[in-house]
Amino acid sequence: MRKITLTLLVMLVSCCFWTVNGQTFAGAGNPQPIPVTGTGGFPCVGGPTESDADASSLSGTIGTDYEIDNVTIDLTHTFDADLDISLVSPNGLSMDLSSDNGGAGDNYTNTVFMDGNPSITTGAPPFTGTFGAEGGDMNAFFAGEDVSGNWTLSICDDVGGDTGTLLSYSITFNSLGPSSFTECGGGNPQPIPVTGTGGFPCVGGPTESDAVVAEVGTVGVNYSINNVTIDLTHTFDADLDISLVSPSGLSMDLSSDNGGA
Repeated sequence: MRKITLTLLVMLVSCCFWTVNGQTFAGAGNPQPIPVTGTGGFPCVGGPTESDADASSLSGTIGTDYEIDNVTIDLTHTFDADLDISLVSPNGLSMDLSSDNGGAGDNYTNTVFMDGNPSITTGAPPFTGTFGAEGGDMNAFFAGEDVSGNWTLSICDDVGGDTGTLLSYSITFNSLGPSSFTECGGGNPQPIPVTGTGGFPCVGGPTESDAVVAEVGTVGVNYSINNVTIDLTHTFDADLDISLVSPSGLSMDLSSDNGGA
């Protein structure tokens, strides 16, 4: 559990409203050659070109806690039909994104795989746009798989004579939790100040209310703070210094010494 502390220098309500963001993980090691050695051949001479997107910061399963929003690739190759492109889960389950498509055409340029779109088999080089994976619905295929760990893009050049480069790969996950949620501070109503009639510096200590957030993630990556809402009474607003304090102790001034009498 993490506590977001609202500190006041009588509080009725303090709430933080959060918005859940999709999270994108970029594949490592790019750009890199396709194939990794030579000019390819069957079965995958020299081994596949692979790029790992590390989603170990997430926790849960596909279909319960997260969904795959999209897989995006950008690569060059001088004969697209040579390529077998797969997405491999951290557990080793492999799904066909595109195999032997595109004939003698070149490249996959900013190609997005997303469920609910026409299959990549209906497209043409350089496959710029949004397509469904050749293997079907990604979220149905990977349902129950652990989201945490390396999601690997694997590319096999199964015919000799042509080469290319994997420029970039990324995978984006959406949380299947609420698109937004609200946590309210505990212990209210309570007096301001906590004892006496106040003084400097904060005689008797600040009035504090903790909003406990159980979700896992990072502000600016997984979540954004939509708003902080407070409701309080005080007979001289300019006496008050109001701050929002993160679980790690980082304190931000919301309002200090404003409002006069």
